[in-house]
Amino acid sequence: MDERDWTDRPLAPETPIVLGDLTVTMLPQAGSTYLVSGKMDEVVGAFGLDNGIICLLETQPNAGSFGIRTGRNSALIIYPDAHELVPGWHPAGFAVSAAFETYETILLSGPGSAMALAQGGVADINATSKSAMLRFAGVSVLLTQGENGYLLWVPKAQLTYMTSFLSGRN
Repeated sequence: MDERDWTDRPLAPETPIVLGDLTVTMLPQAGSTYLVSGKMDEVVGAFGLDNGIICLLETQPNAGSFGIRTGRNSALIIYPDAHELVPGWHPAGFAVSAAFETYETILLSGPGSAMALAQGGVADINATSKSAMLRFAGVSVLLTQGENGYLLWVPKAQLTYMTSFLSGRN
């Protein structure tokens, strides 16, 4: 992408951009997000995650806290409201880092959503993996599902690039 190429309209929370048969909507940010690494079994119990930790293309819960696995021993923990976790190493065998405003969640919906994923490099939308992290349009993202389509957790710094990619796909 040329740094001079900008979308004609940036994404704004809950304001969809319709791109033919694909609708792209940035969802509101979660209340609190954290990156954790270490013993994942201990993480679920220690932080009282209402919905456990989900993996690639698993359905994201509508309510309550949950995690999205980012690797073998790491996850992004999401709380729908303000929630404070102590950063650093925990004796139970895991480390915690704040990840506020690290990711933006983009909903891909409509009949063209599966094709958009394929054009971004997702080879099989029926694949299973313990990790939701993958490369999409050359960017490391998390991919889950929601009630109305696919959810891409995109690093905030890559949001304009991702919008440009999705706008230019054909």
